[in-house]
Amino acid sequence: MNEAKIVNDCYNYVKWLLPIVARYPRNYRYSLGLRIENAIYELLELLQKCYLATNKQGFLTEASFKLEHLRLLIRISHDMHLFDNKVHHAMIEQMDNIGKQLGGWIKSRINFVSLASAGRSTDFSRCVKGTQLHA
Repeated sequence: MNEAKIVNDCYNYVKWLLPIVARYPRNYRYSLGLRIENAIYELLELLQKCYLATNKQGFLTEASFKLEHLRLLIRISHDMHLFDNKVHHAMIEQMDNIGKQLGGWIKSRINFVSLASAGRSTDFSRCVKGTQLHA
């Protein structure tokens, strides 16, 4: 399937993160671990909806909130010493990568809406460089 880079990156993050969460001790696995799993699945679903929907803004905003919630859950996990600093750093890097792409997508939509409301012609291929997004 031809997807936006952000959807593919989030998909790969899910595949990488799930085995780490599966190793949480039992007393965290079914509480914090389950919340992390649900949050990352919901983020992936929201990003896919953003890619496929014609009215993206609501999904983009919700995806941004979900990413921030996931960051908080990962921070709690790190503070509870459920994984080491090296794993935490890799998690943060990947979430930052997704966050930068999401922020760029949101910014491009804001620019697109402001151009469209001003009555200007828009070139969709320049909205977000390097990605194939539906306008």
